Amino acid sequence: AIREWALARLDSQRKAGLVAWGLGIVLFFDDYANTAIVGSAMKDVSDRLRISREKLSYVVDSTAAPVATLGISSWVAFQLSLITEGYESAGVDAANRPGTFEVFVSSIPFNMYAILAIVMVLVIVGTGRDYGEMLTAEHRSWTAGKVTRDEAVPMQDVAGELGDPPASTPRLVNFFVPVAVLIAVTLATALWSGEFSPVGFAGDLVSGEFGPAGQRLWDAALDASYEVALMIGSFAMVASGFALGKAYDVFGVGDATEYTIDGFGIMLTAAAILTLAWGIGEAIDALGTGDYVATVAV
Repeated sequence: AIREWALARLDSQRKAGLVAWGLGIVLFFDDYANTAIVGSAMKDVSDRLRISREKLSYVVDSTAAPVATLGISSWVAFQLSLITEGYESAGVDAANRPGTFEVFVSSIPFNMYAILAIVMVLVIVGTGRDYGEMLTAEHRSWTAGKVTRDEAVPMQDVAGELGDPPASTPRLVNFFVPVAVLIAVTLATALWSGEFSPVGFAGDLVSGEFGPAGQRLWDAALDASYEVALMIGSFAMVASGFALGKAYDVFGVGDATEYTIDGFGIMLTAAAILTLAWGIGEAIDALGTGDYVATVAV
Protein backbone atom coordinates (compact mmCIF):
# COMPACT_ATOMS: atom_id res chain seq x y z
CA ALA A 1 0.00 0.00 0.00
CA ILE A 2 2.81 2.42 0.86
CA ARG A 3 4.56 1.57 -2.39
CA GLU A 4 1.44 2.25 -4.47
CA TRP A 5 0.78 5.49 -2.60
CA ALA A 6 4.37 6.60 -3.14
CA LEU A 7 4.25 5.83 -6.86
CA ALA A 8 1.03 7.81 -7.22
CA ARG A 9 1.90 10.84 -5.08
CA LEU A 10 5.65 11.41 -5.02
CA ASP A 11 7.04 13.32 -7.99
CA SER A 12 10.40 14.63 -6.78
CA GLN A 13 13.53 13.29 -5.14
CA ARG A 14 13.05 15.61 -2.18
CA LYS A 15 9.52 14.34 -1.49
CA ALA A 16 10.60 10.71 -1.80
CA GLY A 17 13.53 11.28 0.53
CA LEU A 18 11.39 13.04 3.12
CA VAL A 19 8.79 10.25 3.05
CA ALA A 20 11.51 7.61 3.46
CA TRP A 21 12.93 9.62 6.36
CA GLY A 22 9.47 9.92 7.96
CA LEU A 23 8.75 6.20 7.61
CA GLY A 24 12.08 5.45 9.22
CA ILE A 25 11.09 7.58 12.21
CA VAL A 26 7.65 5.95 12.52
CA LEU A 27 8.96 2.38 12.35
CA PHE A 28 11.12 2.75 15.45
CA PHE A 29 10.42 -0.64 16.99
CA ASP A 30 13.10 -2.63 15.12
CA ASP A 31 15.92 -1.58 12.84
CA TYR A 32 15.88 -4.73 10.68
CA ALA A 33 12.12 -4.60 10.12
CA ASN A 34 12.49 -0.87 9.48
CA THR A 35 15.07 -1.49 6.76
CA ALA A 36 13.05 -4.25 5.08
CA ILE A 37 9.75 -2.33 5.11
CA VAL A 38 10.99 1.14 4.16
CA GLY A 39 13.47 -0.16 1.61
CA SER A 40 10.95 -2.33 -0.23
CA ALA A 41 8.23 0.34 -0.04
CA MET A 42 10.40 3.15 -1.42
CA LYS A 43 12.53 1.21 -3.92
CA ASP A 44 10.24 1.50 -6.94
CA VAL A 45 9.50 5.21 -6.60
CA SER A 46 13.19 5.89 -5.94
CA ASP A 47 14.13 4.04 -9.11
CA ARG A 48 11.57 6.00 -11.10
CA LEU A 49 12.91 9.29 -9.75
CA ARG A 50 16.51 8.18 -10.38
CA ILE A 51 17.59 8.16 -6.77
CA SER A 52 20.68 5.99 -6.54
CA ARG A 53 20.50 2.84 -4.43
CA GLU A 54 23.43 4.22 -2.47
CA LYS A 55 21.36 7.26 -1.52
CA LEU A 56 18.27 5.21 -0.68
CA SER A 57 20.38 2.81 1.39
CA TYR A 58 21.90 5.72 3.29
CA VAL A 59 18.49 7.22 4.09
CA VAL A 60 17.02 3.88 5.13
CA ASP A 61 20.00 2.76 7.21
CA SER A 62 20.47 6.10 8.98
CA THR A 63 16.83 6.14 10.09
CA ALA A 64 16.83 2.50 11.22
CA ALA A 65 19.38 1.69 13.93
CA PRO A 66 19.77 5.31 15.15
CA VAL A 67 16.00 5.62 15.62
CA ALA A 68 15.78 2.20 17.29
CA THR A 69 18.43 3.15 19.85
CA LEU A 70 16.51 6.24 20.95
CA GLY A 71 13.15 4.68 21.79
CA ILE A 72 11.43 1.54 22.99
CA SER A 73 12.60 -0.98 20.42
CA SER A 74 13.92 -4.50 20.12
CA TRP A 75 17.30 -3.13 21.19
CA VAL A 76 16.14 -1.82 24.57
CA ALA A 77 16.73 -5.08 26.42
CA PHE A 78 20.25 -5.32 24.98
CA GLN A 79 21.05 -1.71 25.85
CA LEU A 80 19.76 -2.18 29.39
CA SER A 81 21.94 -5.28 29.76
CA LEU A 82 25.00 -3.26 28.71
CA ILE A 83 24.24 -0.67 31.38
CA THR A 84 23.85 -3.40 34.00
CA GLU A 85 27.11 -5.04 32.93
CA GLY A 86 28.86 -1.68 33.14
CA TYR A 87 27.74 -1.18 36.72
CA GLU A 88 28.75 -4.73 37.63
CA SER A 89 32.19 -4.28 36.06
CA ALA A 90 32.62 -1.06 38.04
CA GLY A 91 31.58 -2.84 41.24
CA VAL A 92 28.58 -0.58 41.88
CA ASP A 93 25.78 -2.20 43.88
CA ALA A 94 22.19 -1.84 42.73
CA ALA A 95 21.33 -0.09 45.99
CA ASN A 96 23.88 2.64 45.29
CA ARG A 97 22.83 3.57 41.76
CA PRO A 98 19.74 4.72 39.86
CA GLY A 99 17.57 2.24 38.01
CA THR A 100 18.86 0.81 34.74
CA PHE A 101 16.01 2.19 32.66
CA GLU A 102 16.34 5.58 34.33
CA VAL A 103 19.99 5.66 33.26
CA PHE A 104 19.00 4.68 29.72
CA VAL A 105 16.38 7.43 29.46
CA SER A 106 18.79 9.99 30.90
CA SER A 107 21.42 9.00 28.34
CA ILE A 108 19.19 9.59 25.29
CA PRO A 109 19.99 13.35 24.95
CA PHE A 110 23.69 12.43 24.92
CA ASN A 111 23.37 9.83 22.16
CA MET A 112 24.79 12.33 19.72
CA TYR A 113 25.64 9.84 16.99
CA ALA A 114 22.03 8.70 16.64
CA ILE A 115 20.60 12.21 16.90
CA LEU A 116 23.05 13.75 14.43
CA ALA A 117 22.67 10.83 12.00
CA ILE A 118 18.90 11.38 11.87
CA VAL A 119 19.25 15.15 11.53
CA MET A 120 21.94 14.78 8.86
CA VAL A 121 19.62 12.70 6.68
CA LEU A 122 16.94 15.37 6.96
CA VAL A 123 19.42 18.09 6.02
CA ILE A 124 20.81 16.22 3.01
CA VAL A 125 17.38 15.16 1.75
CA GLY A 126 15.87 18.58 2.34
CA THR A 127 18.65 20.56 0.67
CA GLY A 128 19.41 18.02 -2.04
CA ARG A 129 23.14 18.61 -1.55
CA ASP A 130 25.33 15.52 -1.75
CA TYR A 131 29.08 15.21 -1.49
CA GLY A 132 31.89 12.73 -1.99
CA GLU A 133 31.05 9.25 -3.23
CA MET A 134 27.35 9.91 -2.75
CA LEU A 135 27.52 12.80 -5.20
CA THR A 136 29.24 10.51 -7.70
CA ALA A 137 26.51 7.89 -7.29
CA GLU A 138 23.75 10.46 -7.68
CA HIS A 139 25.42 11.92 -10.78
CA ARG A 140 25.59 8.43 -12.33
CA SER A 141 21.95 7.75 -11.51
CA TRP A 142 20.69 11.11 -12.77
CA THR A 143 22.70 11.27 -16.01
CA ALA A 144 22.89 7.62 -17.06
CA GLY A 145 19.74 6.31 -15.36
CA LYS A 146 21.75 3.64 -13.53
CA VAL A 147 20.45 3.48 -9.97
CA THR A 148 22.99 0.77 -9.12
CA ARG A 149 26.63 0.26 -10.05
CA ASP A 150 27.22 -2.11 -12.95
CA GLU A 151 28.96 -4.61 -10.68
CA ALA A 152 26.49 -4.28 -7.79
CA VAL A 153 24.93 -7.50 -6.45
CA PRO A 154 22.06 -6.90 -3.96
CA MET A 155 22.23 -9.18 -0.92
CA GLN A 156 18.45 -9.62 -0.78
CA ASP A 157 15.40 -8.95 -2.93
CA VAL A 158 12.52 -8.57 -0.48
CA ALA A 159 9.89 -8.12 -3.19
CA GLY A 160 11.19 -11.15 -5.07
CA GLU A 161 11.20 -13.36 -1.99
CA LEU A 162 7.73 -12.34 -0.83
CA GLY A 163 6.18 -12.27 -4.30
CA ASP A 164 3.46 -9.96 -5.58
CA PRO A 165 1.07 -8.36 -3.06
CA PRO A 166 -2.13 -10.42 -2.68
CA ALA A 167 -4.38 -7.33 -2.76
CA SER A 168 -5.21 -5.73 -6.11
CA THR A 169 -6.14 -2.47 -4.35
CA PRO A 170 -3.83 -2.09 -1.33
CA ARG A 171 -5.12 -0.02 1.59
CA LEU A 172 -3.00 2.19 3.81
CA VAL A 173 -5.06 1.06 6.80
CA ASN A 174 -3.50 -2.39 6.42
CA PHE A 175 -0.12 -0.79 7.07
CA PHE A 176 -0.86 1.79 9.74
CA VAL A 177 -3.27 -0.21 11.92
CA PRO A 178 -0.76 -3.00 12.73
CA VAL A 179 1.89 -0.38 13.52
CA ALA A 180 -0.57 1.45 15.80
CA VAL A 181 -1.50 -1.85 17.47
CA LEU A 182 2.17 -2.61 18.06
CA ILE A 183 2.79 0.76 19.70
CA ALA A 184 -0.38 0.70 21.81
CA VAL A 185 -0.02 -2.90 23.02
CA THR A 186 3.70 -2.51 23.73
CA LEU A 187 3.19 0.63 25.81
CA ALA A 188 0.17 -0.82 27.63
CA THR A 189 1.99 -4.08 28.39
CA ALA A 190 5.08 -2.20 29.56
CA LEU A 191 3.03 -0.12 31.99
CA TRP A 192 1.16 -3.21 33.18
CA SER A 193 4.44 -5.05 33.81
CA GLY A 194 5.58 -2.01 35.80
CA GLU A 195 2.49 -2.37 38.04
CA PHE A 196 0.88 0.80 36.76
CA SER A 197 -2.49 1.54 38.38
CA PRO A 198 -4.96 3.08 35.89
CA VAL A 199 -7.48 3.64 38.68
CA GLY A 200 -4.99 5.50 40.84
CA PHE A 201 -3.74 7.47 37.83
CA ALA A 202 -7.28 8.49 36.87
CA GLY A 203 -8.01 9.45 40.47
CA ASP A 204 -4.95 11.70 40.56
CA LEU A 205 -5.99 13.40 37.34
CA VAL A 206 -9.57 13.95 38.52
CA SER A 207 -8.38 15.46 41.78
CA GLY A 208 -5.93 17.69 39.94
CA GLU A 209 -2.84 16.02 41.41
CA PHE A 210 -0.81 15.98 38.22
CA GLY A 211 2.52 15.55 40.00
CA PRO A 212 1.60 12.22 41.61
CA ALA A 213 -0.02 11.12 38.34
CA GLY A 214 3.19 11.76 36.45
CA GLN A 215 5.18 10.00 39.15
CA ARG A 216 2.97 6.91 38.76
CA LEU A 217 3.76 6.82 35.04
CA TRP A 218 7.46 7.34 35.64
CA ASP A 219 7.68 4.63 38.31
CA ALA A 220 5.84 2.16 36.08
CA ALA A 221 8.16 3.00 33.17
CA LEU A 222 11.23 2.39 35.34
CA ASP A 223 9.96 -0.99 36.57
CA ALA A 224 8.58 -2.20 33.22
CA SER A 225 9.74 -5.35 31.44
CA TYR A 226 10.28 -4.06 27.91
CA GLU A 227 11.46 -7.30 26.33
CA VAL A 228 8.17 -8.94 27.32
CA ALA A 229 6.19 -5.88 26.21
CA LEU A 230 7.84 -5.88 22.78
CA MET A 231 7.25 -9.60 22.33
CA ILE A 232 3.55 -9.30 23.18
CA GLY A 233 3.24 -6.16 21.03
CA SER A 234 4.82 -7.97 18.08
CA PHE A 235 2.40 -10.88 18.38
CA ALA A 236 -0.49 -8.41 18.59
CA MET A 237 0.74 -6.68 15.43
CA VAL A 238 0.86 -9.99 13.56
CA ALA A 239 -2.61 -10.91 14.86
CA SER A 240 -4.01 -7.56 13.68
CA GLY A 241 -2.50 -8.22 10.24
CA PHE A 242 -4.26 -11.60 10.16
CA ALA A 243 -7.54 -9.95 11.17
CA LEU A 244 -7.30 -7.17 8.59
CA GLY A 245 -6.43 -9.62 5.84
CA LYS A 246 -9.51 -11.65 6.69
CA ALA A 247 -11.76 -8.61 7.16
CA TYR A 248 -10.88 -7.14 3.76
CA ASP A 249 -10.83 -10.58 2.10
CA VAL A 250 -7.18 -10.16 1.12
CA PHE A 251 -5.95 -13.55 2.33
CA GLY A 252 -6.93 -16.40 4.59
CA VAL A 253 -5.25 -17.71 7.71
CA GLY A 254 -3.20 -20.22 5.73
CA ASP A 255 -1.79 -17.59 3.37
CA ALA A 256 -1.18 -15.20 6.27
CA THR A 257 0.79 -17.88 8.08
CA GLU A 258 2.88 -18.51 4.97
CA TYR A 259 3.59 -14.78 4.56
CA THR A 260 4.62 -14.56 8.22
CA ILE A 261 7.06 -17.45 7.85
CA ASP A 262 8.48 -15.86 4.68
CA GLY A 263 8.96 -12.65 6.65
CA PHE A 264 10.88 -14.55 9.31
CA GLY A 265 13.05 -15.98 6.54
CA ILE A 266 13.95 -12.51 5.28
CA MET A 267 15.18 -11.58 8.76
CA LEU A 268 17.48 -14.62 8.99
CA THR A 269 20.26 -12.90 7.03
CA ALA A 270 20.28 -9.96 9.43
CA ALA A 271 20.10 -12.31 12.43
CA ALA A 272 23.03 -14.33 11.08
CA ILE A 273 25.14 -11.20 10.58
CA LEU A 274 24.31 -10.01 14.09
CA THR A 275 25.20 -13.41 15.59
CA LEU A 276 28.53 -13.44 13.77
CA ALA A 277 29.23 -9.89 14.94
CA TRP A 278 28.59 -10.91 18.54
CA GLY A 279 30.88 -13.90 18.03
CA ILE A 280 33.67 -11.65 16.75
CA GLY A 281 33.14 -9.38 19.74
CA GLU A 282 33.48 -12.29 22.16
CA ALA A 283 36.65 -13.45 20.39
CA ILE A 284 38.14 -9.95 20.55
CA ASP A 285 37.40 -9.75 24.28
CA ALA A 286 38.94 -13.18 24.89
CA LEU A 287 42.11 -12.23 23.00
CA GLY A 288 42.41 -8.91 24.78
CA THR A 289 42.54 -7.03 21.47
CA GLY A 290 41.01 -3.93 22.98
CA ASP A 291 43.65 -3.71 25.70
CA TYR A 292 46.41 -4.26 23.14
CA VAL A 293 45.13 -1.50 20.83
CA ALA A 294 44.79 0.85 23.79
CA THR A 295 48.39 0.12 24.81
CA VAL A 296 49.68 0.73 21.28
CA ALA A 297 47.71 3.98 21.01
CA VAL A 298 49.19 5.28 24.26
